[in-house]
Amino acid sequence: MIVLGILHLSLARFSTIVQHGALDTLLCIGRVIRLNTTESVDQVVTLRITSGRFRGQIVDFDNQKIGRVFSDRDFFIGDRVFLEIPLRTKDQQNVDSVRLLERFRTPFLLYLAGFFSCLMIIVGGAKGIRALLTLVASALTVFYILLPLLAKGYNPIGISLAISAFLTLITFLFITGLSRKMISGLFGTLGGLVAVGILSVLSQKALYLTGLAEEFGYLELGIALWRTPAAHGWNFEGILVAGMILGSVGAMMDVGMSISSAVYEVKSVNPNITVRQAIQAGLNVGRDVMGTMADTLIFAYLGADIITLLLPQIEFPEVGTTYPFLRLLNDEAISASIVQAIVGTIGLVLTVPITAVLAGLTTRWAKPDNTLDKSALPPAELDQPAEPTTNWLVPISLLIVIGLTFWLQDYLQKQSAVISSSTDSQGQILAQSEYAKGKVLQRLEQNGNDLTRQHHVLEVEILSGMYTGQKIVMRNVVNTKMPLLSIPAEPGDTVLCRLGGSPDQIGLVKQVQAFGRDQFIVFLLGLMLICVIVVGREEGIRTVCALVGSGLVIYFFMLPMIAEGKPPVLIVTLSSGLIAFCSLVFVIGPSRKTFSAVLGTMGGVMTAGLIVVLSQQFLHFTGMEDAIAVDIVEALRQPPFDFQQLLLAGMLIGLLGVAVDGAIEVSSSMEEIRRANPNMSSWQLASSGMNVGTDILGTMVNTLVFAYIGVRLLLLMAVASPDLQLFKSPLVELLSVGMMSSEILRILAGTFGLVLTIPITALISAFLFDSKSLSVKRS
Repeated sequence: MIVLGILHLSLARFSTIVQHGALDTLLCIGRVIRLNTTESVDQVVTLRITSGRFRGQIVDFDNQKIGRVFSDRDFFIGDRVFLEIPLRTKDQQNVDSVRLLERFRTPFLLYLAGFFSCLMIIVGGAKGIRALLTLVASALTVFYILLPLLAKGYNPIGISLAISAFLTLITFLFITGLSRKMISGLFGTLGGLVAVGILSVLSQKALYLTGLAEEFGYLELGIALWRTPAAHGWNFEGILVAGMILGSVGAMMDVGMSISSAVYEVKSVNPNITVRQAIQAGLNVGRDVMGTMADTLIFAYLGADIITLLLPQIEFPEVGTTYPFLRLLNDEAISASIVQAIVGTIGLVLTVPITAVLAGLTTRWAKPDNTLDKSALPPAELDQPAEPTTNWLVPISLLIVIGLTFWLQDYLQKQSAVISSSTDSQGQILAQSEYAKGKVLQRLEQNGNDLTRQHHVLEVEILSGMYTGQKIVMRNVVNTKMPLLSIPAEPGDTVLCRLGGSPDQIGLVKQVQAFGRDQFIVFLLGLMLICVIVVGREEGIRTVCALVGSGLVIYFFMLPMIAEGKPPVLIVTLSSGLIAFCSLVFVIGPSRKTFSAVLGTMGGVMTAGLIVVLSQQFLHFTGMEDAIAVDIVEALRQPPFDFQQLLLAGMLIGLLGVAVDGAIEVSSSMEEIRRANPNMSSWQLASSGMNVGTDILGTMVNTLVFAYIGVRLLLLMAVASPDLQLFKSPLVELLSVGMMSSEILRILAGTFGLVLTIPITALISAFLFDSKSLSVKRS
């Protein structure tokens, strides 16, 4: 906290000279001391300058409003704001004019990070300190090794795999030290990373992902970087794959360390167990956390894209439903996010058996605890879960998943989406505009003045919609200088077309909108479900059912209710609670560990939600920092929902999955520990639970941090590359930008909830798993 106080003092005195053409301007900080709202429209803001050469002077600013919610701002007494003051002369003594920029949000976020660090130390003790050091080491590695190497043009995939392996090693070394459980967790994580790397490369090639479909606020970041000369050497496709790898490494660290730590805790409390039983204990824990870890990645990415997912629910005036679900599913940005979640889930599922086997094998050389009374321990064959009797259920489930995968691919191939239509008095269609699937049969003609801009004439067979079966000729412009804005379709490719006209004749407007990406996404989804069932067996089947149920709740309840104008925070809280509770009960079954995990989750989520709500009172997010939100408001004039609440609701969605994951990992591990030694007291069991919880503390935090690093890798490269000069604002101001501050708050609030989930779950589980009740159950 002393360090934070010193940093705050230095930030409070921040000022610098920024050049705007030939004019120098002073960037400094001011504090609102008085407001005059007597005018009907304007708000006159009086500020005291608190930094720079004009420190102490009082200035007035006429906060004019133009009636647009995304640009109009309200200020409050006590707000600190960045000021931009033009310097007309070198010895200027007074302020002639002033412009208000972003709110000064950095100090609040800094103190929030400080409180989080203190909480880590209180809960984790020495392990908490090591977890913080791990987080700092990871940040330094990313900013001073990974990003510079990527900016210099080194192979992004190889660099990301090497950095991920290095970060996994230092994380495990810091948290547990050099030990056998560290080695098994390390190699289990590396096995999952290799799988993610292979699947990410294959997905990028199959889906024609350019890596340029990224925005930052109102800036089309990918296009801006592509046009920036200093970024011409960047491998954007490889950077996208690198983001997928980095985004999943935190989750796989968490799974690897959870299983390895649980296996060694079981071995330490009962040295009589065999290697086979140790492996089985690791698989038991892994199967319990597998379903919730899938939810962790899905919720994290869903929270970041919640506004985008609402677009199919909105009908825009005059143009209709321009963003139906079919278009979003084939859009590059959404496809990349879905692939990242699916590929990461496959990687963490494969981490389970690899880590369990390695951890079980290394227990052969574990040193027994000589202080234990071995005569009081149960023999090795007791308290092992019975083998499942329904062996037929797994192969039947696999056949069902494979069949549904092929059916869904065929179903999507025949789907179309109506954008707008006009009908006569009898309801007959007069004209209609729609998105439909098509297959490129041949390229009839290719011409162009140069190699960078080609005009292709394609023969396309329409596979869905009003013109199914017809063969049409379409002109397709391919611009190699801007791959994101062109679709270089070849014969045999499936594409999404935008068509219009009457039922009898196709209109002149025909456009190739995007590559057909949905079929490969369905294939990846089927592969993920198969991996879950093969590894999880019966629990894997229940996990698949829980995932399907979660998707149905989101698509048919949460998104429509928000689109109808219901309070987003309330709807998201209800939906998230329903999904979390049903997932835990369905995947694991009604049991003590489920009940304790639910209570621990609620404690962590409520804490995180409280932090998000209180932080909003200081940070004043508008929810309009996203270009999509602005497009919605501009088109509809009257916003259909509260964007501020929607931003906070997205944060809560991202928090839920991580809290559920942490709670069930601790609770499941404690059940295995109690099974290995039923004679432990409740406080001894709580201590063992805290051992597991603090072991995974650093990896749990990394799960959330690396998920967002993977999503925002291109943005981090743009910020960390001074040669680009894309962001001319100083870093202190850039961190206070609404889009950046909201992402930082999302991570901090989530980690707060995670840290508190561990002791809450450990205490509840310890007193639920009392030896007396378990003895009655065994008898």
